[in-house]
Amino acid sequence: MLVFTVSLPSTEIKEFYMKLTVLALTVWIFTAGQAVIASSNNMEEIVVVGTRSEKVYQENPYSISVLTKEAIRRSTKDQLADLLADSPGITLSDAGQAGQKRIRIRGEEARRMALLVDGQEFGDHREVGVPLLVYISRIQRIEVVRGPASVLYGPKAMGGVINVITRGERDESLRGSVSSTYDSATDGYYASANLGGFAGNFGFEFGGFKNDQGLRDTPEGEVENTEYESHGFHAGLDYIAGDHAFAIAYEDFNSDSEVYVEPKVRFTPPFVDFAIDTPRRDRNKIRLDYDYTHGDGSGFLSALSVDAYRQTADREFNTIPSLMLSPVTRLDTTILTESELQSDGFNVQSDWTISDRSDVVVGFQWVDDVVDQFRHREAKINGMTTSLTDNIDEAGLETSAVYLQGDLDI
Repeated sequence: MLVFTVSLPSTEIKEFYMKLTVLALTVWIFTAGQAVIASSNNMEEIVVVGTRSEKVYQENPYSISVLTKEAIRRSTKDQLADLLADSPGITLSDAGQAGQKRIRIRGEEARRMALLVDGQEFGDHREVGVPLLVYISRIQRIEVVRGPASVLYGPKAMGGVINVITRGERDESLRGSVSSTYDSATDGYYASANLGGFAGNFGFEFGGFKNDQGLRDTPEGEVENTEYESHGFHAGLDYIAGDHAFAIAYEDFNSDSEVYVEPKVRFTPPFVDFAIDTPRRDRNKIRLDYDYTHGDGSGFLSALSVDAYRQTADREFNTIPSLMLSPVTRLDTTILTESELQSDGFNVQSDWTISDRSDVVVGFQWVDDVVDQFRHREAKINGMTTSLTDNIDEAGLETSAVYLQGDLDI
């Protein structure tokens, strides 16, 4: 070990501290100035969520936060929820499911938040809320509405809306990225690669990722049942002809996570053990898009967009409780649940310019959700099977909505 000691006369010490204070103030003023500039630039951001049409950030009537592409790229987070952890009004919960955090906005339950991926809703009709099955390396920006937005996005949006934008800019440039991070707390890694661009009227985009995190390490040691893994890929093609743009895209997300149950719950009598596992939480989606923009967006019909998609979300959730019913009687139960949620959606939206000070958005949205669930339950007493049941359930929900919004500049 090397130790350096510096002795200064009292007058030099005072001068040293004065210079240090001036330096600190200079850094603070520069940082504050940069923050003001960043805030000013942020006010010029064009946002879509909240009004379903492009609008300057400062003119949007909702309480909105925007996480830019640059901020996402600088982050070392491996989950969508963690990216938003520092946003105002956002709190996280995971119910012990590693890699499956949920978001709550302004204290509302996670199930009362609408999650959009490129403007299309990803639904999940369970109490714990929508899982955030989007990998962060393909996210271009995130827009968050805090507070009720059910007029345009339905009853699920009572807490707010999160719109995850993954589609890149339609330009002539060739763009690509390769990234990798290592987490010493889990001895895990996140790696991804993406490539896209345009050649003439045609554009393409594809990429993939791998996220593998081990047991979380703490000062007290490793925490059991905190491992999780996910991987996926996406691909898309675009074609632009004048004011018209067509696109087709496919994405796939697969995850596997363990579930941490507190020892005081897991091993509290009469429980001998209470284990939970989520070996599968997957999502795949194919979508078709058509967009029309009248020149620079002017004209009576300034824009028209039509999109359709089919999305499938698979879930496997297992619980394995063991109880001591008496000193000589042990009950072991295994409950294996598999479910598939298939969602077909269609949306058409038109933007009309009534006058220089008046705009109107008119749209129609249709979503058809069908859930198929299989549950296997086996009960054993002292190792002998006493009950064995299989249940198959099916449920559906069809939603149609017409929305109309007008803006008047006064």
